[in-house]
Amino acid sequence: MDDYNTNILGVNVYSGSIESLLASIELALAGKGKAKVLTCINAHSIVLASRDKEFKDAFLNSDFVLPDGLGIILSSAILSKKIKRKIAGMDIFLALSEKLNREKGSSYFFLGSSEETLRGIKEQISKHFPNIRLAGMISPPFRPMTPEEVKMIIEEINNSHPTVLWVGLTAPKQEKWAVSNRNLLNLPLVACVGGVFDYFSLVRRRAPKLLITLGLEWFWRLMIEPGRMWKRTFISVPRLITLIFAEKVNNCIKRDE
Repeated sequence: MDDYNTNILGVNVYSGSIESLLASIELALAGKGKAKVLTCINAHSIVLASRDKEFKDAFLNSDFVLPDGLGIILSSAILSKKIKRKIAGMDIFLALSEKLNREKGSSYFFLGSSEETLRGIKEQISKHFPNIRLAGMISPPFRPMTPEEVKMIIEEINNSHPTVLWVGLTAPKQEKWAVSNRNLLNLPLVACVGGVFDYFSLVRRRAPKLLITLGLEWFWRLMIEPGRMWKRTFISVPRLITLIFAEKVNNCIKRDE
């Protein structure tokens, strides 16, 4: 994976194609040992991680960190790096699901969101990916989970033997949870995908394909969820660009010394 990673503020972010990513994930699903962790990073989360060591450590200990946002692409361009396109959580969820559905024999467990959303996911899996077994679903409490609750959840997940555990607890909770519990999970892959739960269940509508292609999914989300997204758009993105320029200047100074 090193050939497909680009360093953004100390985090190795995936910079290859989605086809190469699928090939790497397929190897992970066939492998043994501790669970691999997939996370998605955007301007807001990387800015948060710059001030939250545990959150940044979660990215540093992830096996796949996907560039989920225009801010990451812009940062890569400023640093003269090689991330060409974003890969959103929904992109990898659909691509992997289509692949596993064709091959048959795989199973999913969904951890996160509301009971309503999980019911929607169940309907959509049955409709679009009938060859993927639904191993289980849990809507955990929105408050912090107790150690006893975490233990019970992990036991239920392990007893269902899923191929992939999809986690939608929102950032940074989901990333911290996945990395801290990976050694207790007897499965190949834990994927933290946040909003995918709402989009796939149709609880929330994703941007039209044209806007996604044009790199304007952020604008759609801002229009749909202004109260939630304005800080991410107008504070986190400028903050990230500032941090990136500072890093670029520091790198130039070090080269001239």
